[in-house]
Amino acid sequence: MYTPHPVFRDPEAVGLFLWRYMDFPRFYSLLSSSNLFFPSAYVLHKLDPFEGSLPRKEYELMLRKMDHDSLARTHDHLRKHMFISCWHVNDTESLAMWQLYSQKGSGIAVKTALADFKEAFRNTEEDVFVGKVIYVDYESEVFYQGEADPYLAMNAFEYFVHKRDIYRHEQELRAVAMDQDAAKSDLPGKQIAVDLNHLIKHVIVAPETPKWTLDMVNSLLSDRFPKVIAKFSAFHHEPLV
Repeated sequence: MYTPHPVFRDPEAVGLFLWRYMDFPRFYSLLSSSNLFFPSAYVLHKLDPFEGSLPRKEYELMLRKMDHDSLARTHDHLRKHMFISCWHVNDTESLAMWQLYSQKGSGIAVKTALADFKEAFRNTEEDVFVGKVIYVDYESEVFYQGEADPYLAMNAFEYFVHKRDIYRHEQELRAVAMDQDAAKSDLPGKQIAVDLNHLIKHVIVAPETPKWTLDMVNSLLSDRFPKVIAKFSAFHHEPLV
């Protein structure tokens, strides 16, 4: 179920939407299974080596408590039992997100509100934590907020709600689930049950997508979500002159 946690903060702005850009097979899998795929942080670490890592100042602080190899093993272990679903926070759709996370002419975006997103996990077996990503300079900034002993104040979730400043354009919000047993089996990800009536409020079809794809998506939606009508991306439109 959705579980509040002090490490996970809501975006400051009110009224923003959450977007998940994906390819058609993943969208079809979501509809057919009512499961949202959460890749492990260990898999995400292969794409961004700083995933689950530490800023320099906190790394140096940790070295007072353990050696580098022990610290590296600890963080690898954490990555293997953290599972993360990444969403984009924005009032409007983003051409950059289409280009990054879907193939040309074949992507799907699911759009929902933050409150509905949290509600979508109401009946899941796992605790699911939801919060914005905080972007910092790993060379000069820190995660902790000025506690007397920042090492003792650190929570392992902090490693997974921070990213480097170079990713600020992603405006990311994360849902995070933890599975202590998964570290033993090196799971690449977890399928987590969601209430699609809350998760899927709007469906947008990528720019340059043929109309038959839009028709197929609406056919898939019509039986289970009659109030949700997929629409073309705003970038699909032609100028008037």
